[in-house]
Amino acid sequence: MTEKSLDYRESLLPVFRDLRNFILLAEQAHWNVVGDDFYQLHLLFERLRDSNAEFVDRLAENMRSQFILVLNSPTYLMTSDVEFLEDPKQSGEAYLDALHAANRVLNESAECASKCCTECCKSGLVNMLGDLIEQVGKNYYLIESQRGLTKQPK
Repeated sequence: MTEKSLDYRESLLPVFRDLRNFILLAEQAHWNVVGDDFYQLHLLFERLRDSNAEFVDRLAENMRSQFILVLNSPTYLMTSDVEFLEDPKQSGEAYLDALHAANRVLNESAECASKCCTECCKSGLVNMLGDLIEQVGKNYYLIESQRGLTKQPK
């Protein structure tokens, strides 16, 4: 194996870990958010969880096709920069902030892996990561819209 092939394979592990943690955080928010806007946020967090969950299996299958062992243990998942809220009973704003930060971590790992896979001419992986990066952009928009930080076009 060449040095580059090791790099692109290793670059996929953080993407899987950060994606799993984003989904777990969205699920925690979905189940536990409190406040006057509970139902609206409950639906938003469910949408974030579900729209990202489809990528987990796709990513894991692509990793296995490259002979990469898919690490999914709690110990490995805890090595992520995604931060969970200690007390799961939080306001929508706290969860939106946490998901915004987790989405940024996911974007960084996906961008890094995409660059590595591009350098190694792994176009199938680059395409899959491109789809994930597009989803990260949708996550950003949904979160920012809920926070009132986007403007409607005139």
